[in-house]
Amino acid sequence: MDLLRCFWLAEIVWRLKWEASKSDDLKNRIITYNLEDCSALKILLSELRDIGQAATTRSDVDFADAPKQNSTASGQRIHNLLEAILRSAHAEYKKNRICVAERDSENEASRKGPGGLKGHPAFRRVIPVKAGKIIRVRRPTKCQRHSGQTMKMTDKLAAHTVIDLVFTKSGYRKTITKYVGRMSYCRQCERHHLPPGIKRFKGRLYGHGFRAWAVYQRITLRHPYSAICQVVEDLFGESITDASIINFMVDLAEHYVISERMLLKRILASPFIHVDETKINVQGADHYVWVLTDGTHVVFRLTETREAALIQGILKGYKGVLITDFYGGYDSCKCRQQKCLVHLIRDLNDDLWKNPFDLEFESFLGAFRDVLVPIVADVDKYGLKRCHLSKHGQKVDR
Repeated sequence: MDLLRCFWLAEIVWRLKWEASKSDDLKNRIITYNLEDCSALKILLSELRDIGQAATTRSDVDFADAPKQNSTASGQRIHNLLEAILRSAHAEYKKNRICVAERDSENEASRKGPGGLKGHPAFRRVIPVKAGKIIRVRRPTKCQRHSGQTMKMTDKLAAHTVIDLVFTKSGYRKTITKYVGRMSYCRQCERHHLPPGIKRFKGRLYGHGFRAWAVYQRITLRHPYSAICQVVEDLFGESITDASIINFMVDLAEHYVISERMLLKRILASPFIHVDETKINVQGADHYVWVLTDGTHVVFRLTETREAALIQGILKGYKGVLITDFYGGYDSCKCRQQKCLVHLIRDLNDDLWKNPFDLEFESFLGAFRDVLVPIVADVDKYGLKRCHLSKHGQKVDR
């Protein structure tokens, strides 16, 4: 660049001197310089045009936003085999899974009372007047607060309407059920008590089936809140808000706490457990979702950091084999461990892409491929049977 700047300055000086003297020698210098400059520019443009047309096939040209993955012919064959194994390792989970996040008791204790947030539009729930079915429930006879205290029957009636969905083989339909029953009066409490058949709904207008359907739309189908509210209004003629769907998920999470405990108990009884974690963004903050599975049962947990203290607590006293990736946090778990073969293959494949001309590493991966591919082929053909896998033992040891 410094040399070019000198030529540019010299050409300007020649031009100024020629305008003053009209010398033929200076004129010839300027013309020669301009011709050479145009010729160099033509060569540069021609080369850039050729590079643009052949950039995808030239090995000496790379892209800043998407660098090329170079490899030798033998390295490319290794890549193809390893990537084929990685593709076959991904399975589609068709069974239902229950997602249970850890509850924060402090947040629950400080939960805001009834009513929307300041500045949010008010929403008034419209309770249906007509019901398709009326069920009469028994009044309470014994006070739950005072054991053995008999309550007095009153003429005061309690009623509660429940909107729910009934699922059939061909679909589902909306139902409106009204529960009616007499209230009882406890002299010791000095208050009226609702019938148990009404009290169990805890004031909820929507039944379990309706709430489960909305949560399914959100978690499994990943529909946005606004779309779910619109579908509910179009299909069932009910107006709900985003907050209603959030409350549905909280209610079902509490409802399935016992199921989550049973799933975790089944997983801990398994001879092996797979554990992995991934980062997600929750309202602009990074969190980590942990998944534990034995291949049949699955449990999810949510933490704010990647510290493995949660997994250490869950696996305390576990006697089986823990299968994980190479994250160092799992090493502190006091149990037998095995590293995931898929993660190993992926890491080796990525390292080979980063070092395409490291012949020693390529030779090592070629030997690894020669050991792994026959094992994967036998597993694919015969399954995980000892009689077919034992023959590979000597090659693996070597």
